[in-house]
Amino acid sequence: MAQRVAGELYELVTGKLFEIARQLRQPGGYPYNANFLNDALQELIEGRFPSSVTRLRRFDPEKFFGTGCASVRDVRSASLGRIDYTKVVFDTGLRDTETIVRGDVRRARILGREDAVALNLDHFLDLWTNPEKIPESFKQGLITFDGDDLRHTADKSDMLFLYRLGKEWSWDWCGLDDDFGALHRSALLPV
Repeated sequence: MAQRVAGELYELVTGKLFEIARQLRQPGGYPYNANFLNDALQELIEGRFPSSVTRLRRFDPEKFFGTGCASVRDVRSASLGRIDYTKVVFDTGLRDTETIVRGDVRRARILGREDAVALNLDHFLDLWTNPEKIPESFKQGLITFDGDDLRHTADKSDMLFLYRLGKEWSWDWCGLDDDFGALHRSALLPV
């Protein structure tokens, strides 16, 4: 989908383009490989961005929690990179007249959806470290990131969630053997 670029972003992008043009006109010549520049620009023109641009910083459970923590990523969730968080939809995993559901059953239902992919802990980390990216739709309930199975111990699976406490964002985790209700909303990207 086309996007109109204006304001500060327009100034930043055109400033970089002018800098490339300036470097190409330097009396001493362009300091890098001009053939690589040409190929890279063509890739960008065609919307093929390098993975360093589309990839999120990887969530490291040991760095976040300490030694002994690990995570197992859902295959479909692993394919997600940077996303537009305003496009996220939510699912509680509840069916029909249910008011609660066990966490592992809920997670299986969410990961079984064919029309959406669960966000993972890389997305959690992106939002936690950049709260200005969190859209209004995230401000109700507890937002879970079901794309990863978080392991504090070998025999127990947990899930991280974000929530709003007054004006501040906070996080916590809960076990997949816990009960989940309507306040636990899994963040999903429609496909």
